[in-house]
Amino acid sequence: MPRKEDEVPGLLLLCYCFLNIVTGVLNSLSYKKMLNAFKSQDADHPHNYEFFVNQVNVFMYFIVAYGIICYKRYIPANGAHWHSRQKFYAAQFTNMGFLDSGAGFLSCVGGAYVGGAVQR
Repeated sequence: MPRKEDEVPGLLLLCYCFLNIVTGVLNSLSYKKMLNAFKSQDADHPHNYEFFVNQVNVFMYFIVAYGIICYKRYIPANGAHWHSRQKFYAAQFTNMGFLDSGAGFLSCVGGAYVGGAVQR
């Protein structure tokens, strides 16, 4: 059962859902445009910069997630420490990380040569 301080008002929750959908769509579009920009155009000397695009994408996710975690850890809301209430299951997060990195790698390898409607 959620605690009183963890409840989110309905309108705010609706705004969060809308922003999540909008940023997800913008993320997919910008990722596809970035892959197309780094696609090999030279038939004589092909290159594979899509792998490095994936590394930049992972690094940006890391910076955003680290910023949120630091904010939640060092600036507690209502005097409650968020990190001390969390249950951490390392095996589940490790499996999820490996699956997500595999999906990111596979989407960056073929993403530059697949149409945007087919990808994701």
